[in-house]
Amino acid sequence: MEEELDLEPIKKRAREAEEGPWVAGKPSYRKDGPPYRVNITAPGRGTVAVVFQHATKRVAGSIWPTVPDEPGANAEFTAHARTDIPALIAEVERLRRIIGG
Repeated sequence: MEEELDLEPIKKRAREAEEGPWVAGKPSYRKDGPPYRVNITAPGRGTVAVVFQHATKRVAGSIWPTVPDEPGANAEFTAHARTDIPALIAEVERLRRIIGG
């Protein structure tokens, strides 16, 4: 039997992050900074996070956020998205198998 997904941590991250929808902007390239940067914005409210691509690693964070809320919550939400979303998809698929869908 498959283990049931603990939704509480995911719900907490979603509740504490800036309200959506969020939009990923076009990548920007700068000579004096990171070679690759994408701003993630909440339209009408400002930047919620910035993702930097360096030569050897990718760093997600809420650098220079302009929304008034706690930037740490947006960074946590962004950082966990890569594992939360696949876990939620797996849970939906598990439940569909149970109900025969």
